[in-house]
Amino acid sequence: MKKVTKISSLAALSLLMLTGCNGGGESSKTSQDNSKYNWTITVSSPVEQTKFVTEQCNNFKEENGYTNVKFNFVNYAEGEVDTKVPDWSASGAPDIYAFASDKTLSLVKKGALARVPSNFQSQMTKEMTAGAIESGTLGENMYAYPYAGDNGYFLYINTDYVSVDEASKVEDIIAACKDAGLKFGYPLGEAFYSMAMLTTFGASYTVNMNDDFTDISSIDATYDSADGLQAAKGFRDLINNDGVMTGSSNEVLKAPTKANGLGAVVGGSWNSAQFEEAVGKDKLVALKMPTITVDNETKTLRSFLGYKLYGVNPQVSKSDTARLAFDHSLANYLVGAEVQENRFDTFSTAPTNKTVAAMDKVTSNQYVKAISDQSADAIAQTIVPQGVWDSPKALYDGIKAGDIETDEELQAALTTLNTTVETAR
Repeated sequence: MKKVTKISSLAALSLLMLTGCNGGGESSKTSQDNSKYNWTITVSSPVEQTKFVTEQCNNFKEENGYTNVKFNFVNYAEGEVDTKVPDWSASGAPDIYAFASDKTLSLVKKGALARVPSNFQSQMTKEMTAGAIESGTLGENMYAYPYAGDNGYFLYINTDYVSVDEASKVEDIIAACKDAGLKFGYPLGEAFYSMAMLTTFGASYTVNMNDDFTDISSIDATYDSADGLQAAKGFRDLINNDGVMTGSSNEVLKAPTKANGLGAVVGGSWNSAQFEEAVGKDKLVALKMPTITVDNETKTLRSFLGYKLYGVNPQVSKSDTARLAFDHSLANYLVGAEVQENRFDTFSTAPTNKTVAAMDKVTSNQYVKAISDQSADAIAQTIVPQGVWDSPKALYDGIKAGDIETDEELQAALTTLNTTVETAR
């Protein structure tokens, strides 16, 4: 049995502690006649990246002479693609798609991830961070092409209402927001945010894999411990605080402006462009998560941190080995140094390529720095059992409705939550 401990420091993945290396991932231009291929290749990406991905795919096509290849661009959310694609073998199913690192095992079990060819595997191992490589690897098999190292979140403040000095403690943030007639936004109604917060005082889960890393054999969790109860008390206090806006990311993730009723908000780098436009680049500041004090003990609020990757679906190409080779080459191109730099310039996406990550413009970027500073208090988002995503909703809803108020009621809810984490796959 192999153990994968999920509650651990990600300091080793810090995007600021990288050494330089040759760039890579770009396609090698070829002299062979590729105009004979007339496939329609379906590519899935986040909706906000459609224009960017379209441009990159067309660049690859032109550089390599695939004049008769066409693209069909679709938008499956990276965190839902494993459940939203109805039939991975059907015409129109994605050839290449973006996904979040915690979906790797689920997608492998569905037969939706082809193993990365050895030449691309060797290349990426040399050129990318160790954490990026691990995010798409099960056992000794690499299944994906990592393109983003910032699938996590941090604190945004509008300095018109919350100063940098006030931003280190959640209690001070709430007070500053209240003074301005605003609230602190924290999407605790969503497991991506709530489950990480519930680990703040030491509760944890450990995933035990079978020997060949093809499935989870068991899960050990401690959310029903004293550490879990301590975090849950803070969770309850934030939900019940009229100075905090909680709920889903759709409800809460808005720019910290007076119009939105927010002076500070917890969000990810994918929010940066929209927030900058609304707040102004000179007033929007990104920082690591603040501390919270519960029972006279102070800890930094914990977060999830994972990767975004491209996967190649082998089912759609069936026996067409040339098409499958094209898909792998295109996926490799999409995570190459040049494309990663362009993606950073466009979206402030933290790169996985070591050369790009070491560039001054990357290391000095406040959003990349915030993710890096938060990494020591983040949970590695690799193999995440379904119970982690399912279990916090009942706790949140019960507190919100006033059905879970006392410490005893919290403890009973945590016992249920812990069982769900350990049993739901």
